[in-house]
Amino acid sequence: MTSQARRSLAVVSVIVSVLAAGCGSSSSTASSAQSSASTAQSSASTAQSSASTSVSASTSTTVLATALTAAYRSETAAQATYRNVVDRLGRIRPFVNVLDAEQQHVATVRSLMVAHGVPVPAAAPGTASPGTIALACDLGVRTEQNVISLYDRYLPQISAYPDLVRVFDSLRSVSAGSHLPAFQRC
Repeated sequence: MTSQARRSLAVVSVIVSVLAAGCGSSSSTASSAQSSASTAQSSASTAQSSASTSVSASTSTTVLATALTAAYRSETAAQATYRNVVDRLGRIRPFVNVLDAEQQHVATVRSLMVAHGVPVPAAAPGTASPGTIALACDLGVRTEQNVISLYDRYLPQISAYPDLVRVFDSLRSVSAGSHLPAFQRC
C-alpha cells in the first residue's frame, strides 16, 4: 500500500469516527463506523491493485480536485446558510442541530482535501435568511436537495478514490436521511 493510500485510509478512519460520533453514539453507529473503516481499508487495497485503469492520472486528479472543491463549497454554503438563519431567527431547531453537523461535514471534506493535496478554497457564502421559520425551512429543504444532488453527480466519477466514495456516500446519506427530513418536518 502506498504512503498516500495509507494516509487516505487513516483520514477515512478518523472521518468515519467523527461522522459516527456526530450522528449519535449508539452501538449500531459505532459498529457501522468500524465496518466502514474496515471496508475503507479493503477498498484502499483494491484501489491500489487496480491502479492501472483506462483513466489517465491527470484526468483522475482533475476529477478528484473538482469533486472535493465542489463538496467543500457546497458544505460551506450550507453551513453559512444555516448560520444566517440562526443569526436572524434565533437558535431554532432543526437549524442549530444541522449547523453543528455541517461544521463536521466541512471539517471532513477539508481533511480529505489536505490528505490529497488539493488546495482548500475560501468558504462559499450562504444564502441570506428569510424572515419566517416556514420560509427558512423551505430554504433548508432546497439546500439539502442541492447537497444531495452534488454527491449524486460526483459519486460515479470518483470510483478511483475509495476514501472519497466512502465519505461522499456518508455525507450524502446524512443529508438525505437526517437533514432533509428534519427540514421537511419543520
